[in-house]
Amino acid sequence: LEALGQRAVWIPVSPAVRSALGDDSADVEVSGNTWVEIIDVATEPTVQRDPVDDTRLVIGRHSRPDRLKWPADAEELRAAYPVDGSVRVRVLGGADPVADVLGAVPDTWEVSAFGSVEPVEFLAGLDAFVYFHHPDLTEAFGRTILEALAVGVPAVVPAHFEPIFGTACLYATPHTAIETVRALCDD
Repeated sequence: LEALGQRAVWIPVSPAVRSALGDDSADVEVSGNTWVEIIDVATEPTVQRDPVDDTRLVIGRHSRPDRLKWPADAEELRAAYPVDGSVRVRVLGGADPVADVLGAVPDTWEVSAFGSVEPVEFLAGLDAFVYFHHPDLTEAFGRTILEALAVGVPAVVPAHFEPIFGTACLYATPHTAIETVRALCDD
């Protein structure tokens, strides 16, 4: 009010942001509309999704290298992103925060630094995008999930993203993520 000289109307980008803003009050008016993020697929570069020359599943994720972008629990992290080499795990954006949880970044993972590869190119090499994060993080939207879907890569994510993405994603827990991807690939 003081900065603009009038009461601002906030338009959330997701149900999570709407919840964080709370109900209308004397200081904050929340619009009934939600402006979700979009990607104009007509202007996005297209890539050919070639089969990877490997019999293992290829899962991956990209995000900023922040501890909140990764599961906090070692068992959940290993379940969603196997460390034994049974699944190819590709990471774009760095994985340094994983060392705080597991003691080291698994040498079986293929890790690329943030900005070293265009996300669309990275995503084209995946069988599935698997994204789980720290329980203390409330994702405002999930832009990286949208980017995966726009390239045609199935996204396996926690159920709290369902109000945003509806039937576009597959919903799992860290412990059922790989099973979900296998079932999809076997179908």
